[in-house]
Amino acid sequence: GVFGDVSGVSSLAAVAPTVLVTAAYSRDFEREADAFAARWMGQHQVDPRRLAALLERLAERQGGDPGGFLASHPGLQERLQALGGSP
Repeated sequence: GVFGDVSGVSSLAAVAPTVLVTAAYSRDFEREADAFAARWMGQHQVDPRRLAALLERLAERQGGDPGGFLASHPGLQERLQALGGSP
């Protein structure tokens, strides 16, 4: 079948909540890291939008925004908006 045997499906069902919760926590940590970086940059007279520009370049090199339901990082648009957009 498409999903293999019943034990494989039940194993997937058992770990799925853990994967979803872990991804959500990871995205929260990344949001905190972005906010910390923006504050630090502001305190040191560096425009936080420079970080936004860097994130855009990284996304371009990786072939787009890897954000999504299971992603470990918030989506690019969310991060750019929080940082005030690119310069």
